Amino acid sequence: MSIITVVSLSCFSKKASGEPLRRALTATSHRLDMEREQVEAVVAAFLEEVVDEVANGHVVSIEKFGAFAAWLIESPSALARDPSARCQPKFSPARSFNERVRYSAPATTWAKRRLAKHRSNHALRLPTTERGSLPVMTSAEIRESIARQMAQS
Repeated sequence: MSIITVVSLSCFSKKASGEPLRRALTATSHRLDMEREQVEAVVAAFLEEVVDEVANGHVVSIEKFGAFAAWLIESPSALARDPSARCQPKFSPARSFNERVRYSAPATTWAKRRLAKHRSNHALRLPTTERGSLPVMTSAEIRESIARQMAQS
């Protein structure tokens, strides 16, 4: 039995939480003189490839942005809770990214609460017996999901 993960980029949703990504994609499309749909396709394809590379055990490092990698779980307490867990995805921001956010982002607790909610909504909560098979996320499924979302909006 395989688990199929449906990818949903917030820029395609009608929620207010997708507005920052929508603005970033629109600004990028204006900067590059491209259609927003083209930029969305490029970003979706890039993120697919980052996920594939990290899932294959590679580190994806973007200069002055950060690095994405699979983090090996070694703590005995984490392994006791879930013996089948081996790695989890991690992002390490670059120093310039850290400093820009640290010294220019407004001091609010809203983002902290939003991130905590996002983490709890996307936590892996499958019983250990169902984790025997790896999640499947193919490029075709991602593109179909994006096409469905674009047709709805």
